[in-house]
Amino acid sequence: MADYLGEVATAVAAGGLSNKVLSGLIDGRVKAMVDSYTILGTETTAKTISLGGIMPIGANVLAIQLYVSAAQTSATFDVGDAEDVDRYAAASTSLQTAGTYIFSGKNYITDDTTPTSTDRQILLTTGGATLSAATLEAVIYFTID
Repeated sequence: MADYLGEVATAVAAGGLSNKVLSGLIDGRVKAMVDSYTILGTETTAKTISLGGIMPIGANVLAIQLYVSAAQTSATFDVGDAEDVDRYAAASTSLQTAGTYIFSGKNYITDDTTPTSTDRQILLTTGGATLSAATLEAVIYFTID
């Protein structure tokens, strides 16, 4: 037996799943939306890059994985959506070094309360500096009932 239990493990141990555990976190099927973008090196600050397609209403965002092939020196990135541009990360400097970075989806559940500025489309918003030529790859992990 473990010394400590996570939140989901605690709910499972107590025998009550339906009202204590978010949908898809137990016996859920994780879906992955994959996308890539070729950074030309001309993208200036305050520009947005849409990643993946539009997720379904009720999608539980687990994580957003980003890979960049070349350092984006001095650039910062907000990871979010049109409802909240920095829902997942604010002014992140992670991509200033080439490599793979994972941002928590914070178990955010899409609801599309404002369809004209939907929370179902993941956006990467640039800041700080003009981007350098590179390949950007994204994987968005989510569950859905």
